[in-house]
Amino acid sequence: MKILCLILTFFINQIASAQNDYNYPVSKETGKITYEKTLQASGKKELLFKRVKQFLALQDYGRVVMMTTHSGKQLNSSIIKQPITYEDVEEGKIFGNGFLPFQYRGHDYFFIFFKYKIYVYDNEYRYNFTDFVVYEVMDPGFGSDRRTESKNFPLEEFVDRRVYDRSHPVFVQRIKDLKHQLRLAIDGNL
Repeated sequence: MKILCLILTFFINQIASAQNDYNYPVSKETGKITYEKTLQASGKKELLFKRVKQFLALQDYGRVVMMTTHSGKQLNSSIIKQPITYEDVEEGKIFGNGFLPFQYRGHDYFFIFFKYKIYVYDNEYRYNFTDFVVYEVMDPGFGSDRRTESKNFPLEEFVDRRVYDRSHPVFVQRIKDLKHQLRLAIDGNL
C-alpha cells in the first residue's frame, strides 16, 4: 500500500510539473497556479485592513474597461461585477475578484481574471492570488442578442498553447506589479 501511495505521489508530481513549464507556483491542494505569501508589516490589523482597501480602490476592478475584439471593434464593459465578495475587519479578511489586461500573440483582446484573498494581522499580511482564467474577447454574435462573446481558459491549460512563451514575461510582470502595489499600500506609500 505504501509503495502504491509513493507511485501515485510521483505521478501526480510529474503531471503537475509537466503542466508548469514556466515554474509558476502551484498549490498542492488545488493543483492551480497560486501566488501566496505571508509578509511582515508595520501596523495594527485595522490600519493594514484600511490600507488593503485603499489598494483595492486603486485597482478599481469594478471599472468600465475598453475592450477590443478580434476584428478591432471597441467595446466598453464593466467586466468584474463584484470586486469584493467578502470583507470583515475584525477577522482581517478581504476576498474578491480581479483582472489584469493580458497580451497574447501581440493581441490586446485578452484579460486574466483571478480570485484574491488578503488577510491582515497585527504587523503581518498574507495574500493569495489564484484561479487565473484567460478571457478572450470575441466579436458580438448576430441577431437580437448582440452581447460580446468570449472564450475562457484556465491559465493552467492556456500555458500549453503554442506561443505562450511570448506572453509569459507579460504575465510575470503583471503579477510582480500587483504584489508590489499591495506592498506599497501596506507600507502606507500609495
